Amino acid sequence: MMTTAAVENLMRAEIVRMTPYIPIKPFPVLSAELGIPIHRIVKLDANENPYGPSPLVYQALANLGNTEVPIYPDPGSTELRQKLAEKLGVEMEMVVTGAGADELIEVLFKLFFSPGDVMINCPPTFGMYTFLGQIYGVKEIVIERDANFQIDLDAVEAAVIQHRAKMVILCAPNNPDGLYLTPGTLERLLKLNTIVLLDEAYVAFTKPNLEAEFGTDNSTRLVAQHPNLVVLRTFSKWAGLAGLRVGYGAATPEVAGYMMAIKQPYNINVAAEAAARASLDDLPRLNTNVQKMLAERERMYAELAQCSSLRALPGSQANFILVEVLNQPAAHLKAELAKRGILVRYFAKKGLDNHFRISVGTPEQTNQLVAALKELA
Repeated sequence: MMTTAAVENLMRAEIVRMTPYIPIKPFPVLSAELGIPIHRIVKLDANENPYGPSPLVYQALANLGNTEVPIYPDPGSTELRQKLAEKLGVEMEMVVTGAGADELIEVLFKLFFSPGDVMINCPPTFGMYTFLGQIYGVKEIVIERDANFQIDLDAVEAAVIQHRAKMVILCAPNNPDGLYLTPGTLERLLKLNTIVLLDEAYVAFTKPNLEAEFGTDNSTRLVAQHPNLVVLRTFSKWAGLAGLRVGYGAATPEVAGYMMAIKQPYNINVAAEAAARASLDDLPRLNTNVQKMLAERERMYAELAQCSSLRALPGSQANFILVEVLNQPAAHLKAELAKRGILVRYFAKKGLDNHFRISVGTPEQTNQLVAALKELA
């Protein structure tokens, strides 16, 4: 009989050694851990939409019946991709869908990387890129952002050429600082002999009225002129569907075709697809929620400015604000907030020394957060 150690010896050594991705916990788990009822928890740690999905989503879910639930979903997500193509102004053959944008990032890793291939990453940024790189044996070349969280474009260009990198990954707006790319950055990188993965999970918060998500100049339309560009987005933030896991992207028909071919066949379940289609049918109402979040983001900036022991990084174009704690360890302040049922996201990472990220919530949630910070910070 094999021992546990013998079984572990059969595992890939790099997987055994790797650091796992640390996900955010849901309400029931937090409630049990904190000993605080769910209704008293102010959850500002995962960049979720505090207003939730469109009412049409709940109607669509309630209408699911025996012709949907017992039957495998459409492996091509045809109706959803058609709707997305119409909203984006691109061909349906350029649209891909996944169980969250995270799945589509993984599909791209499967498509482009063999073990030992090189990617360029610019931390601090979304941890999923490093996580997947470790799983797939990708060599990660790190080009750190400067003190203002800006990309060192010259260094990225040099690294692509020196290491023959297959992919440059850009999160824009970047998580956790909320900054978008400086003008000309994307254009310069697209001239290089590499894939540019543009992760726009938060792009809906960069312009009014969902213009950056679905407007005539949205970045998915650049794909037709730049075959090395792949744009990924999500329904989790602006549409409030984080719990159902729906992401989408745009690539050339060739790249999109390969992505659709190697993804899990039934990756979008019938509930998630119905919810996403319903969301696309109710953009004006969802836009109203986005505008509320944009307004609350600016109010949060104003409130945080009154706390002399905190420095909010200016210029966020996402639904969160990165805050530096000046008078105590950020981990300690985060823990004290948690004792009061207020959750923020702390990163024990290089480049984020003594920072935490606060998601934009409702006005009531902001008020509770600010009151606690004035007491504790």
